[in-house]
Amino acid sequence: MIRGAVFGYSTMMVLLALVTSLGIDRLDVMAAFLFGGYGFLGMVIPTAAVLALEHHGRIAGTASAMMGTIQFVTSAVVIGLGGLFVDGTSLPMVTVIALCSVVVFLLSLVVLRSRQGAMAVAAE
Repeated sequence: MIRGAVFGYSTMMVLLALVTSLGIDRLDVMAAFLFGGYGFLGMVIPTAAVLALEHHGRIAGTASAMMGTIQFVTSAVVIGLGGLFVDGTSLPMVTVIALCSVVVFLLSLVVLRSRQGAMAVAAE
């Protein structure tokens, strides 16, 4: 489920960047793509958090706080770097969102593949 939702999110964000780069820079178009993409992201974040905390019962609160800290620090860095390219249009913003979504998709391929392999080895 996570891999499919990450693929949907990444696809929507890359399409948004493509449409915006073609000169279609309208609020309704951007809102539609963002709504669709973040709908997929809504299936990823809670599911991934539950899976990440699954084996940390006694320290789940601390682990959750660490995940939140990592999310805030990562977003601050990405926003700071993306802010260097501000030009008065929405293209830099949607390009950064699309790049981040592609990174998330690639990371999900690596992480979920290793998790499945570990589960197969543990089952034997």
